[in-house]
Amino acid sequence: MKMTKIVCTIGPASERVETLVEMMRAGMDVARLNFSHGTPEYHEILMENIRRASEICGKSIPIIQDLQGPRIRTGRLKDEKIFLREGEEITVTSKDVPGDESRISILYPKLEEELKPGDSIFIADGIIELKVIEISEDGLRAKVIRGGELGENKGVNLPGVKIGVSSITEKDIEDLKFGIERGVDFIALSFVRSTSDIIELKRILEDEGADIPIIAKIEKREAVERIDEIIEVSYGIMIARGDLAVETSPERVPLIQKEIIHKCNLAGKPVITATQMLESMTSNPRPTRAEASDVANAVFDGSDALMLSAETASGRFPVESVRMMSRIAESVESSPLYRARMRSREVSPEHSITDAIAHSAVDAGECLGASALIIATQSGYTALRASRYRPLIPIIAVTPSERVFRILNLSWGTIPLLTEVAKSHEEFMERAIELSVKNELVKRGEIVVVTAGTLPGVPGGTNMLRIQIIAEEILRGIGIGGGVVKGVARFYRPDGSVKDGEILLLRRGEEPPLEILKRISGVITEEGITSFISITCRELGIPVIAGVHEVGKIEEGSYVTMDVMRGIVYKGDVRIPEYPGFMRPLQRLRTL
Repeated sequence: MKMTKIVCTIGPASERVETLVEMMRAGMDVARLNFSHGTPEYHEILMENIRRASEICGKSIPIIQDLQGPRIRTGRLKDEKIFLREGEEITVTSKDVPGDESRISILYPKLEEELKPGDSIFIADGIIELKVIEISEDGLRAKVIRGGELGENKGVNLPGVKIGVSSITEKDIEDLKFGIERGVDFIALSFVRSTSDIIELKRILEDEGADIPIIAKIEKREAVERIDEIIEVSYGIMIARGDLAVETSPERVPLIQKEIIHKCNLAGKPVITATQMLESMTSNPRPTRAEASDVANAVFDGSDALMLSAETASGRFPVESVRMMSRIAESVESSPLYRARMRSREVSPEHSITDAIAHSAVDAGECLGASALIIATQSGYTALRASRYRPLIPIIAVTPSERVFRILNLSWGTIPLLTEVAKSHEEFMERAIELSVKNELVKRGEIVVVTAGTLPGVPGGTNMLRIQIIAEEILRGIGIGGGVVKGVARFYRPDGSVKDGEILLLRRGEEPPLEILKRISGVITEEGITSFISITCRELGIPVIAGVHEVGKIEEGSYVTMDVMRGIVYKGDVRIPEYPGFMRPLQRLRTL
């Protein structure tokens, strides 16, 4: 199972339902809609197609609405494209006029007011660099430091310049209302500079009667400097490395990425690593070795999710890109190095009941070799806290909330399942286990760690932890000896037809000879613990479960598991932790 999630940007290359289905089956977990491009009508079609594909695949695919923010862009051109040559000078104006090789427009009204000689202008993700020489009546006079081909409507970065505009534009507000009406699951806010941007967005959401998790996009130098407080007020973080590299410097981005991921991991906040992860796959069917290493390192760093942008929105190989990213992530996660790194992480539990339960559940699961953590959750909070500890087993989050069902799909290692509201915590836990078995996430005979709250329906009320064996209990008695014994159950017959290693079933009054006892691996008897057969088996080192009622409940020739320590007989092959300090079956017999 892939623990690290994959976010896919949806666009012309992936808009068809058939393509989306293929992407979901290849490993896509979350859909992103970039509201910097496309009309509301187009985005509505994309949402409908995503939800239709999600139903076909039976997956919960949440939708991230990525707001454009105060993005500064270049204006129109006289021709489709122009070429700016290094060393030449050019006029840059804020007026919306058709541009050419001698003059271009940047659509920001305060351009001439806020820039000064010596400031740099980066265009198209930093491919083109201009440096302001002087300010004149016609606009800015700038020198081309790094040239290149320029098209219309390209992004502009002004590093070091404090832009006097809000992070939430009028367009963003209109787009936000559109997203609220159509039930988006996350809002990604672009060009966040401080906590005030997040708080302002929360206020707008409250005014609209909406409660949607906010993902802060880190792409400004100011945001990096204030990252701790931004993490605190946000649901999650997206590291938008494209603009971040321009706003800071390319050589700083890897360290910034690692630092932000580490801080998010400690805080238990989902973190998405984004931009140019498999960029060459927009036109090639295979990534470069550097890109494969980049994806692998982002997984090693502890990313909750990795994001594909142009690769799936406009590239030639959207499905192949998802499949390749999924393969890289799975390869890393299955490596001994990754597992060792996850085990060596030092994340201290916070002082809350929920966090203590989540931490204990992860510890218990790893100690006992459990197959999964099954978390019955109303708000999803316990699942988030468990994900913080990066257990090496799946987190199955069972919830009656459709909203929580979708948003948990962004969190590392979490598999959300939807159920009905339960009347009691016992019913909630049993339903969670059965649903996990039904979806083939765990098997009968395996150990699971289950958490829930004693007050179902109350968010944040998780206060119960149970270690459970998913198995059908047949009989109970009193164990003599220890350990776990598995084998075919056979009733005693005087002809000695029992085979070596089988488990002998004895009704009251039956006393098999020593020759038969030496060949068996365990005894289940209706006689008590002081009976002759119980004492004999104890002396011979044969595990016994004594004092059971109606041994005939066990089907002749069926496979059973004896949990001798607890005195329980289970149907089938059940995985039970061995108990140290007890004699293994037949250990003494071998010395006779």
